[in-house]
Amino acid sequence: MALEENNEIILGDEQIVGSDGLTVSSDQDDYSPGSTAIITAEGVEEGGSVTFEVDHVTDPGPDGIYGTADDTTVDLGGDGHDSWTVVDGGEGDLDGEANGVIVTEWYVNPDDSLNETFLLSATSGDSTAYSSFTDSASYNLDQWKNGNSVIPTPGDGDEWVNGNLNEQQARYSEGDFVPYRATISDLTEGTYFLTIEYDVTEGGQHALDYLGSYDESFGPGSTHAGDTVPDPVDGTVLSPTPTSSLDVAIDLNVTEGVDGILGTADDIVQEGGSFTMYGATLTGYALAGADGDFGTADDVYFLSGDGVWGNGDEAEVTGFDNYISGAYSTTSLTSAYVGSQIYNLSGDFSGNSQQSLTVIFDYSGASGEDAVLAWGGHIATNDDWEDLANPSGSPYHMRLIDMEAYKDDATTIKVVGTGNQDRSLSRSAIVPSNPDFTVTKTADVLSVDAAGDVITYTITLTNTGDVALSNVLVSDPLLDSLSGPVGDLDLDGLLDVDEVWTYTGTYTVQQIDLDSNGTAEPDNNDDNDGDLLTIEDPDGDIDNVVTVTVAEILDPRTASAEVDIIQNPSISI
Repeated sequence: MALEENNEIILGDEQIVGSDGLTVSSDQDDYSPGSTAIITAEGVEEGGSVTFEVDHVTDPGPDGIYGTADDTTVDLGGDGHDSWTVVDGGEGDLDGEANGVIVTEWYVNPDDSLNETFLLSATSGDSTAYSSFTDSASYNLDQWKNGNSVIPTPGDGDEWVNGNLNEQQARYSEGDFVPYRATISDLTEGTYFLTIEYDVTEGGQHALDYLGSYDESFGPGSTHAGDTVPDPVDGTVLSPTPTSSLDVAIDLNVTEGVDGILGTADDIVQEGGSFTMYGATLTGYALAGADGDFGTADDVYFLSGDGVWGNGDEAEVTGFDNYISGAYSTTSLTSAYVGSQIYNLSGDFSGNSQQSLTVIFDYSGASGEDAVLAWGGHIATNDDWEDLANPSGSPYHMRLIDMEAYKDDATTIKVVGTGNQDRSLSRSAIVPSNPDFTVTKTADVLSVDAAGDVITYTITLTNTGDVALSNVLVSDPLLDSLSGPVGDLDLDGLLDVDEVWTYTGTYTVQQIDLDSNGTAEPDNNDDNDGDLLTIEDPDGDIDNVVTVTVAEILDPRTASAEVDIIQNPSISI
């Protein structure tokens, strides 16, 4: 059956599915130009024939639903829109059986298919069934599967997956960044607005508290140094070299900590990170105005210049026309200021809450090509959130919420197959992190007997836990200065798992050490002798204590070394 074209409405809603139960469907909802759609008609009389046709659609008709009989079709002059007939079990039936099911195919011709919606019809006898598919911009959300081993192991299932993860597919720790990527297909030249959302809390327990880089927890010095580093363009034809990046703006809801007040003891330091894009150019973040749509005069854009906030090449722009024309001046926008504007928190940290933001990217390549955006979601830690990071079930959700796109003249670029795409990670896949380290201190001599003797001390730090340690501070008041650390092999400033750092320092024995028969230091003056350098109960050695602190462990740790004092009879005391 040939459908009427030239914008004429065809048939009625009651004819969507034939009275004999005939149905028709395609194997995908969206195709790329040059691909092949697999079409299946069911409810066919065994050995019967079905006539198929694919036509362009300009409007869903009165019912507002694409793929129904009242869709408005149009002839764009491209190839492949003539009807064709297939006999059940005959030539052209791809399943090769006379079984009441006909499988056929249709070539998505690049000559007129990009950004189009199609009406698919199947007619058998007096019955006609309808369906719809598209060739328009769309997106897909993946997260990184890294295997079920607690010990990072390359090749144990490391890959992007378009689904949810539990302990059988993935293992992450508190403080890790879970990698995500959005594959955005069938692009045409224009500006795109992609909205991302993630679950911050569930039942008052923190889940994914902020965003960062997709590879932050992989590679040398990280908790997943033994895992395969995610490749955002794996499975695509895109170059592995990023085309742009955009620093993640600071989220004040996070940095303020549990008490919600900036500048207090519970403030959280958000690890720096960025969005990374392949095949398109990230330009900044966007807010829709009162009309709720992007690409209009009341939009507000926070443009980053080189992708890094605070360099003086940023701009805050109102209106899509101003954005496109470049009719704005640059200024300096800090990460904290931008973050205070762009995040949209829904709910409350004491219950269930979600955070969202919209990134802008421009595409200027050939029509029909793809792009990839990659980022990471930070798994909240109990250290940061004062034991309020213990959600249950599958609380770690990342979503693509929507995407809008516009040409430079503000006309809409068709975007389909969007809406809420949700990927979750189970709490059972989170390995409790156990930061730990040991500190030792040794001297190169067992004893001293004269002023001027030099003692060389060696301080050794060993990471005995399962996470890298940061902000390592070593304090030794007896020693004027310390050299080191030696052992930071990757020079990342982190005491990595199993890594050993050493520091050295020297102390020159003073006469007062010998005179007091112990290290010279103030006493508590409980004898009221007024002598601040008297040790009331000398122990016959030089005591030396080092104190070490790291960000991941609350309490400082100490180690001491003792060197005996031998009183030399030749020295008058």
